[in-house]
Amino acid sequence: MDNDKVIAPHSRAQDLKPLLAPSEIVGIDIDVSTLHFPIYASIKFNGIRGLLMNGSFISRSGLPLNIHNTILYELQPLVNFCADNKLVLDGEFHAYSDNTTGGMLSMLAGNKKLPYDFKYKVFGIYTYRQWNGADTIFMKDMQESPYWEILSNTPPISQLELVIQELIENASELDDLVFKVQQNSLIEGVMLASPSLLMGHGRQPVRAGKFLKMKFYSDPIDGQIQNIYARQEHLPETETEYDINDRARRSRRQEDMYVTNIGGCLEVKLEGGLIVNIPFPKGTSLQMRTLYLKNFRKGGSFDLYGKWLQFRKLNAGEKDKPNSVKCVEFRDSKGNIL
Repeated sequence: MDNDKVIAPHSRAQDLKPLLAPSEIVGIDIDVSTLHFPIYASIKFNGIRGLLMNGSFISRSGLPLNIHNTILYELQPLVNFCADNKLVLDGEFHAYSDNTTGGMLSMLAGNKKLPYDFKYKVFGIYTYRQWNGADTIFMKDMQESPYWEILSNTPPISQLELVIQELIENASELDDLVFKVQQNSLIEGVMLASPSLLMGHGRQPVRAGKFLKMKFYSDPIDGQIQNIYARQEHLPETETEYDINDRARRSRRQEDMYVTNIGGCLEVKLEGGLIVNIPFPKGTSLQMRTLYLKNFRKGGSFDLYGKWLQFRKLNAGEKDKPNSVKCVEFRDSKGNIL
């Protein structure tokens, strides 16, 4: 029997999810002092995840990416290389000049011109056996794959970029790396992977401490609350769908929604005059949100009108509004700007 045919990617391979880091973020949700060294560090990109297998590019949820034929034509030599060498690539479509997922989706679909720095950035190379679990592979093993050098010396396409993994020996070296890359406002963070990370499938648990992300967030930003929007929920019969990033996405049409008596988000005016919507502080119960909405602009201890809060935002990938808001907290009063 031809063993390659047994282990080659097929319908089952596409059902295997790529490796995902926990949602928690080092430096905010995870104490840096709990990290175990040595550890591999690489640049974190704000693009579109894409797996190259079975002759096509698919999303992390196993769905085909919407890529225009002209772009696919340019990528075809890489597709052929992987087919000839029985490889699966894990990477991200990304461009620093349009550092948003929405912008990259439009580029791939052919609705936006590809910028000069459009790249398919590969951080994972698997043989068919490794992807399907016939051979065990750890992060250290993957870094020793001969295909890194082969693809580096003779890249099949000009849009290919191999992601460098830097082995960090201690917390001081990590601090130095973070300080260096954080000077570039387009870099949103670093990925951290233990040499003993099993290159399996699906989301890693945070307790394992093997695969983590560190995003670069701003110092606290202050704003004054000027409105509360009621939370909207889907009608029970509304079906759930999933986008290419495996996020649940249901219809936002008004006829599929109903307005609750629970506070949904806060409209906040920043000191520079920008108006933004900010979520309630983490842990604010639905009961408290109900009280805040009911008593808004009515005075008393549950009236949030004119109250101040602070939050942090992701430094990279921002357009006109704060991106990936975290660490929302009510704070002491300041001067009125409303």
